Amino acid sequence: MISQVLGFGQYIEEVYAAYEQHRLETADTVRVGKCSNVAEMTEEEAPAEQQRMFVEARARMNGGVTIPTKQPDSEVDQNLNN
Repeated sequence: MISQVLGFGQYIEEVYAAYEQHRLETADTVRVGKCSNVAEMTEEEAPAEQQRMFVEARARMNGGVTIPTKQPDSEVDQNLNN
């Protein structure tokens, strides 16, 4: 094998041993994913949570200063619909 010719044989064995140890240590951890028993958000909660996260992200980007987003005027909306 070319890895042994280049002197990587011992290194590969050490990496594999570290991987096996890591795999065994993390096998008992609880995995959060699609199969978890975590309650999902309702259709009303999801957009509200998304808006909250957007506000927090904007605040971080602006150095903690929140800048209100401009809401479209109803007059502008009426002109666009005509």
